[in-house]
Amino acid sequence: MIARVLRGGVVLLFLVVCAAAFYEKSHFIRLHVYTILSSSMKPAVLRGDVVITTTLSPQAYKVNDIITFFVPGRASEVVTHRIVNIMPAHGQVSEELFTKGDANSNGDSWVLSPGNIQGKVVWRVPFVGYVFYACQTMLGYSLIVLLTFFWLVVPLVKSWLWPGL
Repeated sequence: MIARVLRGGVVLLFLVVCAAAFYEKSHFIRLHVYTILSSSMKPAVLRGDVVITTTLSPQAYKVNDIITFFVPGRASEVVTHRIVNIMPAHGQVSEELFTKGDANSNGDSWVLSPGNIQGKVVWRVPFVGYVFYACQTMLGYSLIVLLTFFWLVVPLVKSWLWPGL
């Protein structure tokens, strides 16, 4: 019993350390992690999902790619939408990209340049964004610490006090 709990604790600790390292150091390997906060890409990407993007060369982006980008004129706002059209450069430095959320009836009001793009979505992890979001609040963080405590410590105490149960 104790070995099973300790093994589970070690696995949990390993996963948490790996996730934290990946989340913090991912920019070195051209991967970025984003939590989806809206339903504009439903059903391809849902609210609460985590998407992992990779940076590509500007010419590598194609129509129907799902990308994450900074909204032009609002550099702190990050959006994940699908490329619906790419206009070739006509006397401009780079081509223009047009995006739209799958659940939206109209395309986005902005025009993207490749410099706004953070990367193409290469992987989606369902619902993990809710955990990331919860960890940013005191209540959520406290709840996760308490659940981990009960998951690891209570079975150990129970096995010490009442062996054989």
